[in-house]
Amino acid sequence: MKTKTGVTPQLHVLAKEFNENLYNAMANETETDTLISQVAAFKDIIDEVGPGLMTPEEVAHIGEKSVSMVDKSLERIEENNKT
Repeated sequence: MKTKTGVTPQLHVLAKEFNENLYNAMANETETDTLISQVAAFKDIIDEVGPGLMTPEEVAHIGEKSVSMVDKSLERIEENNKT
């Protein structure tokens, strides 16, 4: 079954799986350039699949994790500047 936007349920399943793999990889990544690429890929998938891919709870969780990642990055920058 294809929706008005051309997104099939199978595409949603695939996108969820891919984003889950990206999310897990990002949790262990330390290289800034790699994290930037992973976040861009995550965004591209969400943009391509459109609304309905994630629940409000999943969106809130991703938002909290994103803020946490930025905070940790700012802490590392501050520590580097001190040394």
